[in-house]
Amino acid sequence: MPHVVSISLRFISIFYRRLGAVTGLCALCIFFVTVMNTLRSSKRIVGRAIKFNRLEKKITQQQLADLLDVDRQYIWRLENGKINLTMDYLDKIIDRLGCEYTDFFVDHFNQ
Repeated sequence: MPHVVSISLRFISIFYRRLGAVTGLCALCIFFVTVMNTLRSSKRIVGRAIKFNRLEKKITQQQLADLLDVDRQYIWRLENGKINLTMDYLDKIIDRLGCEYTDFFVDHFNQ
């Protein structure tokens, strides 16, 4: 997130100088909304992949939660894109689901 803040401060000055105060602020708001939607959509994509693979293995949310030593609500939040997760934790999920990385990242859920 520090990179986004740094880039955003640069955009503020550019928008303000070139577009004027009001137009610059509007453009900046659009920029922030775009960045936030991208972050949210990435979490949703990973969450859908987790859910797809869990259902393919016929595993309930509770069973996956037990495999990962977390509560069922945590799995729900993961699958619905509400949680930022690290790559290490994603590795653990893929391992516990018994998936291959290539299986996990193929876009099955949009077919």
